Amino acid sequence: MTSDYSRFMGVPPSTAPRAALARFGDKALECFTRVQHATANTVRTEFTSPTHATVHAYAEVSHFFTMDGFPQEWTLVGRYTHEVVKTAAEGWRIQKVTLDPIHHRGNLLGLEFARGKRLGTP
Repeated sequence: MTSDYSRFMGVPPSTAPRAALARFGDKALECFTRVQHATANTVRTEFTSPTHATVHAYAEVSHFFTMDGFPQEWTLVGRYTHEVVKTAAEGWRIQKVTLDPIHHRGNLLGLEFARGKRLGTP
């Protein structure tokens, strides 16, 4: 599977097994006390063949953390584009996901945390 967060995280797209990409996500979110991921129903589905489609959906993702004992929030609004393929054994599976940020609000340190920065490190 390929994940493309280049427009959001400033890293090149990554192709790896699903489990490895999940570990990357866990690492990016480890410093948040809570993350709420609200995804809209599919906005648009474009079928390119009976077994291939592109699916677009919008999401609002709120990231919560504490700084000096005070609650903080950073929220990202973005559009997900999923390239999906229908398999005989598992049904529809995501082959590639791309996240396009549209808007964000709140403490921008949350964006830096998502990009891997930690307090006390350069």
